[in-house]
Amino acid sequence: MAPYPQVVAYENKIVYVLTEDQEGTAEFRILDLDGNIEHEQFIEGKIQSLAINNNGEIFMTKQPAKGAEEFLIYKTTMDCPLGWEELVSSDDLCFQSLCAFDSKTLVVATCSAPLNMYSKQAIKLIDSNTGKILHSFSSMGKDEGQIFFPRSIQRYKDDILMMDKTGKFQRFDLNGKLLEVSARIDAYIANGFIINGDEALIVCSGIVLDEEGHSLCDDWLELIKLDGSWWPRN
Repeated sequence: MAPYPQVVAYENKIVYVLTEDQEGTAEFRILDLDGNIEHEQFIEGKIQSLAINNNGEIFMTKQPAKGAEEFLIYKTTMDCPLGWEELVSSDDLCFQSLCAFDSKTLVVATCSAPLNMYSKQAIKLIDSNTGKILHSFSSMGKDEGQIFFPRSIQRYKDDILMMDKTGKFQRFDLNGKLLEVSARIDAYIANGFIINGDEALIVCSGIVLDEEGHSLCDDWLELIKLDGSWWPRN
């Protein structure tokens, strides 16, 4: 199975998606809190990001297939998750990380096509009912206020908290103004996060040393306070 499955909680349900890397298909499940499967389906393609708003609407992006000429955001509902509709379609923007900011607004990390390390990047606000792009901000880079392949976006109070491959947790308002760098960790090791109060709980993966000094690949969880904390300094 491909690493880093999608897990999203909604009310008393858990949406869990795991992707078969070789076959390029995803298994989509809705579970109760005891782990019982209430719904299950297979989806063609590798799911990259999943978000659910407070109305129970589910949004999904997929990793672009080789040679893809169209890039989509899909939409369905918790009540009837079988009919995935195309909310947004583009031939020049790849849609990556998603955040359901509220019942009307999606926050989406985008890259220009073809997708590579030189792709132009931006954060876009999208109307979750019409698919219309409402606002765009930021650009590709590693400086403060810029973004470098965002891996996870979450709502933090009334703002947007975005973590990218540089390890920066940057807080923007809805107009795209950088308010602060809320935290920093080592680059490239974080795969996703959720907010717990004024801390971020981060899913990490990397090469570490065991007690005997041997290198091994490991996955773990870390907490960091969103008060400007900085791993290299702290």
